[in-house]
Amino acid sequence: MKDTSWIPNWENPEEYPNPEDLSRYEWMWEFLRRNPRYQELCDLYWSVDCELPKEVSTEFGLRPISSFPHYSSESATSEKLIGQGDGIEYILSDPLEFEHFRPMLWHPSKEMLPNINLPDLLKRRVTDHSVFTKFDLSYSIDKQLDVVKNELIKMQKDRGLKTKSGSHIKKFPTYLRILDAVSKRVKSRLIRDSLFHYISDGYPDNPRKDRFKDTLAAATKLRDVDYRFIMLDAYTHPDIDEKKHRT
Repeated sequence: MKDTSWIPNWENPEEYPNPEDLSRYEWMWEFLRRNPRYQELCDLYWSVDCELPKEVSTEFGLRPISSFPHYSSESATSEKLIGQGDGIEYILSDPLEFEHFRPMLWHPSKEMLPNINLPDLLKRRVTDHSVFTKFDLSYSIDKQLDVVKNELIKMQKDRGLKTKSGSHIKKFPTYLRILDAVSKRVKSRLIRDSLFHYISDGYPDNPRKDRFKDTLAAATKLRDVDYRFIMLDAYTHPDIDEKKHRT
């Protein structure tokens, strides 16, 4: 990470947002921008007129048409300059989008079916956390959707993918503070004594140390893997659904 100027002072909670102040989308961005691999790719590829590199799209599951915001950006949007002279404006591009937020619809024609190798197709298309399903357009779509929804929810729970972020959003500011402190190579004892001073650090159990380890593990998982699951439930995007312009 070449640019560290955007990182708040982890010792000052006032520099971090309150849980209710950000949307789920914005919380996702706060964790993703702290991802070391994302930072590495930003330093390698990012420019003013950047396009989403294949490495970013593949590794983070982003849609190819998505913008590619730099990790130091305040929001997950990219600004583009349009116009000339006195008419120059800045337009915010579309926000980051994940591929798995848009389910795949595939319906081969009768002519295509005899020439399709379905086992080979499934091997290439189905990943660890994706499924194929079939709908019969001559029957009730609503009833089929209900069945599929219930099955998908069950599979999601069985695989441990059901997000618990709704109940843990109140912990997100602490998670960010820990990640920022660790990124600045602050000693673990200083971090836990500052953030968890109200918890006993008595020998031999040392619950303060245990709390620090558990919280760091949860924060790291959100930063590296689970950031995309933050938006699974009740996702609403604040204002960016409509294009913003400013002079």
